[in-house]
Amino acid sequence: MFYFFSKLLLFLIQPLNWIFGLLLLRLIVKQPKWKRRCLRISIGLAMVVTNPLLSNLALWLWETPAVKIADIPSGYSTALVLGGFLAYSGRKEEDFITFNEFGNRLANALELHGENKVRFILLSGRYGPEPEARDATENEAVKYLNRTGFPMDQLLVEYQSKNTYENIVFSKELLKTVHRSDDRILLLTSAFHMPRAMATARRLGLNCTAFPTDRLRRPLSWNPVDWFFPSSYALHIWELLIKEWVGVVMYKITGYA
Repeated sequence: MFYFFSKLLLFLIQPLNWIFGLLLLRLIVKQPKWKRRCLRISIGLAMVVTNPLLSNLALWLWETPAVKIADIPSGYSTALVLGGFLAYSGRKEEDFITFNEFGNRLANALELHGENKVRFILLSGRYGPEPEARDATENEAVKYLNRTGFPMDQLLVEYQSKNTYENIVFSKELLKTVHRSDDRILLLTSAFHMPRAMATARRLGLNCTAFPTDRLRRPLSWNPVDWFFPSSYALHIWELLIKEWVGVVMYKITGYA
């Protein structure tokens, strides 16, 4: 039920669906005044959510600032890597891993391990409730790390969780098997997702240091092109941010964070 509700909510909060909804409403309403209002609002909303300057400014205000690997001291027990970095295709004939735009979550964890900043890597999360998705999370990532020569006795896999809250809950239990309560943990997730992830970890008593990855913000540019030319990438950024902001609100309401 929660999975279905989350998918429905995701559909409702997407800006593109708002625009289509307003245009559809314009076709339904009878009064010319409301027809004009629906058209103006839909055009104005489209101009806002496709403006690359505005979406980039929102990222600068929201994303957790970057941390250099060189500035991370050695001695961390575990790099806790939140899932969502694989592109699950369902094509069983493929024998290679496919990363999505958040692949730096795993790549940065490997860098931290290679620089002796962490001893263990814990992969947490799966694609969805289907067993095939769970197996893809576990098997594809594990096989990939095995092929790259990663020491498998330093890899932990938690594939029960379906959301950020469960990521922390199940990872916390698994971490009890490999380190003491005073050991330090690095939490790796995308910079736009880090505020909610860290709030959840603090709420659940998991002492983590944030290591944000996959920063989506770009250098600020006052090029007129960014003011006047719409961008589909800007729309994508707004979809990610709005989903994340709704998630933060819902986690506050439910007591998850």
